[in-house]
Amino acid sequence: MTRLLIGYGNTLRCDDGVGQAIAQTVADWQLPHLQVEACHQLTPELAPELALAERAWFIDAYAVPEPATGHSMIIQPIHADPQRHSLGHHLTPPLLLSLTEQLYGRTPAAEWLLIPAGDFSFGECFSPMTQQAMEEAIAWLQATLTPPTVPCTN
Repeated sequence: MTRLLIGYGNTLRCDDGVGQAIAQTVADWQLPHLQVEACHQLTPELAPELALAERAWFIDAYAVPEPATGHSMIIQPIHADPQRHSLGHHLTPPLLLSLTEQLYGRTPAAEWLLIPAGDFSFGECFSPMTQQAMEEAIAWLQATLTPPTVPCTN
């Protein structure tokens, strides 16, 4: 069993690409037993990978009505949505977990990291608010995903 991190969003719409940017940063760490996926959107093809994972993190942007620094990332546990079974145009993490449960009979423990975003215009840069929250998310992921170092004793 491995851990799976999925960062998603549109990299050509400024803040919306923050999920992929975080995933790419974490992929550079080359952590053992961590599979990292950076994608434009969630698709059913991710279900087999989720079925094999013991834990998963989804990272995406969330729209803030009045962008300003001081907004923080939101971390929330997510579960399969047993009430929804259709595959529509847009998959959410709960729907993807539900599909995984239906197809493979299991889902990993999962969390959704939502990064505040206010600029969805065309471009490839992040607003100061999203940049600040991205740094916070990367620090949280580093503390969560990397084992603590144990001092050597002779």
